[in-house]
Amino acid sequence: MMFQGIVLPARCAYLIGARSNDGLRRSVAEASTRWGGISEPIVAVRANGSVDGLWRQVVEVTQVQCGRFMPR
Repeated sequence: MMFQGIVLPARCAYLIGARSNDGLRRSVAEASTRWGGISEPIVAVRANGSVDGLWRQVVEVTQVQCGRFMPR
């Protein structure tokens, strides 16, 4: 009997401040090293900690498994 499997890294969402240019740059750089940046959304978080409905849907559709906060 033979087993075959594929090991892939977890799919993450990068959480950045809504107006953080540095957070965006860092997120793009890091996401590009994993999966070529594909299917790892960069999500804007407002100053009060809320996330707009569209970004919540993006996270759900892409089946994100973890979140990573990218400080300024």
